[in-house]
Amino acid sequence: MRKLVELVRTVKKDSVLIGDFNLPEVDWQTGETGRRSRDFVDAVDDDLLTQLVDFPTHIKGNCLDLVLTNIPERVVEIMDTGRLGSSDHVMLTLLVQVGQIPQPTKRVLNWRRADWEGMRKDMRRIGWKVELSGLTVDRMWSVLKRKVEQTVKKMY
Repeated sequence: MRKLVELVRTVKKDSVLIGDFNLPEVDWQTGETGRRSRDFVDAVDDDLLTQLVDFPTHIKGNCLDLVLTNIPERVVEIMDTGRLGSSDHVMLTLLVQVGQIPQPTKRVLNWRRADWEGMRKDMRRIGWKVELSGLTVDRMWSVLKRKVEQTVKKMY
């Protein structure tokens, strides 16, 4: 694990790391991890890397094969292209944009025109006790953030 942390700490600008990192205890959606992988996940976060694989890559349902990058805007697509022979991992195919990247237009919400009352009503309809019951603080934050984003999206 120490070598992986060292590798991540030395990543240069415009890098993409791809491989079987074999970290089944890491939930890349929430950032939750076991003690064994904490230093690695912290290094990924500290060095502003983004893990882009969001589907299982192993027959047991784990996401073990990762794409870590500091240029996520250049990775256009990641595809599961099936298993090779009797491998227990899938093959990943990446579509990476090289050369000049057009600057995306940033959508800015006009909060003065927002339907504040509609958003309040929508948020009140959520059964928060049920939604957040038994979750960690990090997972609660993810659920709350997602619900707010969905509400805002509906109202615009």
